[in-house]
Amino acid sequence: MSVEDDRSGPFKKFDSDPDSDPNLSVIGDAPWLTPAWLTEQMGKRGMLTVGEVATVEERPLPLNSGSAQFCCLDIGYTGGGADGPRQCLMKVGRPERESWNLRELAFYDVVGDGPHHPSVVDCYGAHHDASSRRTFLLLEDHGGSRHMTQYPVPPARSACERAVDTLASFHAAWWENPLFADSRFDPWSEERARSINEQVFRPAAEDFLVQISDRLSARRRALLSRYADRFASILGPRFGDGGLTLVHEDAHLWNFLIPDDPNAQVHIVDWQMWDVDLPVWDLVYMVALHWFPERRARYERPLLDRYLHGLQSAGIDFSRQRLMEDYRLMVLRSLCVPILGYAWGIPADIWWNHLERSYLAIEDWDAEELLG
Repeated sequence: MSVEDDRSGPFKKFDSDPDSDPNLSVIGDAPWLTPAWLTEQMGKRGMLTVGEVATVEERPLPLNSGSAQFCCLDIGYTGGGADGPRQCLMKVGRPERESWNLRELAFYDVVGDGPHHPSVVDCYGAHHDASSRRTFLLLEDHGGSRHMTQYPVPPARSACERAVDTLASFHAAWWENPLFADSRFDPWSEERARSINEQVFRPAAEDFLVQISDRLSARRRALLSRYADRFASILGPRFGDGGLTLVHEDAHLWNFLIPDDPNAQVHIVDWQMWDVDLPVWDLVYMVALHWFPERRARYERPLLDRYLHGLQSAGIDFSRQRLMEDYRLMVLRSLCVPILGYAWGIPADIWWNHLERSYLAIEDWDAEELLG
């Protein structure tokens, strides 16, 4: 039976929220979104120091994702001297991805206590409606000044370089931050790796191997099985060696708002997966997991060099040897992404291509050797 025939089984197409029509109102589902609420939210974040919000008007956007809907809010103020934003982007998290979207709300909470980095868009307000399981984020709108290719066509090299520069700068700003001891953070550790493997990854891998059947070769099945068995023992010790920072964990290039103006600030969005982790994981996610070998052969090493230069220029003590060792280790780790994507109901046209690219990168970097 082909993958296409498995419509009622584990490979069925992921169905989006039926309310994904961009013309539907989101303000109608948010009676709490009043001028008074927005005035309070922006005031406590320092976004509005003069004046008060008088009107909030919704403008539909033809933009939706598997985890959220979007609209633009036009904001009017009393008097003529208000210093608040005139418009913002409203991101409404879908209820079936509530845990992911709550994590993004938590991100904008924790970054407010740490070093400010210009790649993080300003958050004007946040709300969680427990009854509908929806989250609401009011964010600074930078979408109109950038151009991005249609997924999964990669952008030009210059755009990739700007994204890598931004990533290096952000990682450096949060490098080994003392805030990571706060209970709101849960840095990766050997103990956490062991727990996640036992509770999440190994069961997902075992189920995947049953369902995937002969769609994977015996060699690839054996590699995945060995990795699931050794996940914690391979990754765990590295987490204890230091060099952790705040990472995006979903750092594909379509989560970077790259303006057409080469001198303008690049912004990073969609922080549902953020974590305290090895910084090189974001690079592997961006490059090895999303590019096929021909493109990696041209750009992978130069982008790694550029990233290393960015860290070292920011005063981070990080060697080329450590970079290459971590990248190879994280290439092996990339196999987690398609397996968990399958388990979480991500569309098969995404995780299936990730699976192929992960195996190809593991082969190119001889990362299977790390399994012993």
